[in-house]
Amino acid sequence: MELLDPYGPTVLEELAPMTDDGGFSFVFTVPAGVAPGKAGVTAYPYNVDWCDDTGVNNRAAQAAQDLVRVSCAQRLVPLVVLGPGS
Repeated sequence: MELLDPYGPTVLEELAPMTDDGGFSFVFTVPAGVAPGKAGVTAYPYNVDWCDDTGVNNRAAQAAQDLVRVSCAQRLVPLVVLGPGS
């Protein structure tokens, strides 16, 4: 699980148990100093390719050198960070 502050940097990164079907529950406190505003939460299984479960990008292994490779889209769930004591 990662918490990204309103400007994009990761401000919290933690591991949590996940069920075989991908379910999980995680409770956290927003770290002091995180800027108020729109933030985001993302979570994905530890140490696997975002696109599949092989651990490597096996879809473009034989591609031409001019192919630009990217990861799959990261799902980001919105979170609004309020100011201190809000």
